[in-house]
Amino acid sequence: MENFNKSVQKQKTQNGNDEKKMIIHTMPKRFLGIRQKQKNTKSIGMIILIVGALLLIGALVALYLFVLKPDNNPELKNDDFFIEEEQPVKKNLPKENNNVVKDEINIPKSEEKETEKEIKEEIEEWEREAPREITFATTSDDFVATSSEEEIEINESGKIDYIPAIDSDKDGLSDLEEIILDCNINSGDSDRDGYKDLDELKKLYNPAGSGEIIVNPNIEKYTNDSHKYSIYYPDIWLKTDVDGDNSVLFRAGNNQYMQIIVQDNIKRQSLEEWYKEQLNTSFIQGSQIMYKTGWNGIKSKDGLIAYLTQSSSNKIFIISYNVGLDNMLRFKNIFNMIVESLNI
Repeated sequence: MENFNKSVQKQKTQNGNDEKKMIIHTMPKRFLGIRQKQKNTKSIGMIILIVGALLLIGALVALYLFVLKPDNNPELKNDDFFIEEEQPVKKNLPKENNNVVKDEINIPKSEEKETEKEIKEEIEEWEREAPREITFATTSDDFVATSSEEEIEINESGKIDYIPAIDSDKDGLSDLEEIILDCNINSGDSDRDGYKDLDELKKLYNPAGSGEIIVNPNIEKYTNDSHKYSIYYPDIWLKTDVDGDNSVLFRAGNNQYMQIIVQDNIKRQSLEEWYKEQLNTSFIQGSQIMYKTGWNGIKSKDGLIAYLTQSSSNKIFIISYNVGLDNMLRFKNIFNMIVESLNI
């Protein structure tokens, strides 16, 4: 037994010595984890392939939409591109018979109307054909200054039918007159100074602000050096000389105009005598007599012609308002302003 135990102990000692002599091989540290890196490289490659595929699909879709897709509008060719013209801003003008009023105010530079050159050519042609002296046409009891070629529409009673212009605020001034004067077409007192627009205009005050009417930016002063007189008129109206300085025309648009004619009072008659002789009448109504400081005045029964003179003058000033073919009284108050502003 003792010999057996010694044999076992010897065997263990020999086995221990053998284990110590055994060589164990291990993986170098630099190669540890190399398999994991290979896995990451494969994932990145897959992502690149997917992104490339998506970009290719996007390029093919764009190629189809912008190059290969057929044209849905066969009427347009490659070069048939157009830009819609910008429409001009229209002014908020009053309406007549449900149609926007056009050419109510003659502004030569307006793009919607004829050019200034065309207007001047038209007036020059009118001047060549127009008579040089005013003639008087008698229609029943009404007397109107007109050219010998002009036709005047009258009703069965022998009087001319005049059409009132639009007056939104019913203050006596037409909407077009208020536009010219920078007034409010919806207010009878545009500057809110307690005075009605029409009352201010009659007395030559500015209805759109303080001061006299001449300070209004749309009112201009015309001076005639030959006959030594001046008047006020809207500066947007086209002015021209018809017979030198003896006859001046202010064109208001819509074939309407106002004219100032100066005639010599050769016989040195009183205004009443001159009027009766020229118009072949023996009666002048009291309502025709005009009261103006320093002037004697007579107006026609329709109120569209004024005959003025001074006691010390040998000239007769005739201011007339021609309402055109439609007989609409668009600027009667401005006509009265011109008459009232006459000054020598």
